[in-house]
Amino acid sequence: MIPPSVSAAGSSKRSSSSSVRSVNTDNINRALDRNPILVTALNPVIGYELGAKVAKAAYAQGRPVKDVAREMTDLTDEELDR
Repeated sequence: MIPPSVSAAGSSKRSSSSSVRSVNTDNINRALDRNPILVTALNPVIGYELGAKVAKAAYAQGRPVKDVAREMTDLTDEELDR
């Protein structure tokens, strides 16, 4: 019988659990908040042209899409969170 520490499954299990511990959720959330694809959810409300302007400005400034949308539209935080 092969000990778990030598088997492929045991090795894989150790690798995946150590990878999970190294995930930085703050970095992931910052990246997601700045992702221009978020504007697609706003397009039906603010229109494609304004949505494109919001996405371009957020990307160029390295800022969260929600912050830029709040400044460039009259939407409330509650509306932007939908």
